[in-house]
Amino acid sequence: MIPKWTTKVDKDFRRVAPNHPPAPQSAFKAWLTHKLTNVGSEQIITFDNAEINIGNQYNPTTGVFTCDIPGLYVFHLTITIYGDTNVELFFTKNGQYMHNFYLANKEFLSSGSPTALIQLDQGDTVWIKSDQYHSTGDLIYGGFSYFSGFLLYPRIQN
Repeated sequence: MIPKWTTKVDKDFRRVAPNHPPAPQSAFKAWLTHKLTNVGSEQIITFDNAEINIGNQYNPTTGVFTCDIPGLYVFHLTITIYGDTNVELFFTKNGQYMHNFYLANKEFLSSGSPTALIQLDQGDTVWIKSDQYHSTGDLIYGGFSYFSGFLLYPRIQN
């Protein structure tokens, strides 16, 4: 019974919207492949292994996402630190701090995963940047830290 229902829904959709253009797509997920040590103040955190990069808008060399499709985006960060360390990071849009995130650790490993919703226009840029408040030495654990984002709703042009 369910396969027939699915087939009927598919046929109805094609009948109602036969020439519906495909939705614009943008998504990326990039890993940090190595540990970061002695992170500087206001340093861009470069997640250097773009495992997924639909639309090719994330640059794993610079760590910067450049918007090609205006709309509302979801950005997610997972950071893992180790040892007696702390770090404050920011989601940054066009050089302006948008959302901050602080993580402190006293034991072996600690992770945090903030998410940000950011409205973007074509050409806007987003990246993760450190603040001045962080430990020195070994800080961010590679392999367990990543930055990702995707287009939630494209802006409809009238």
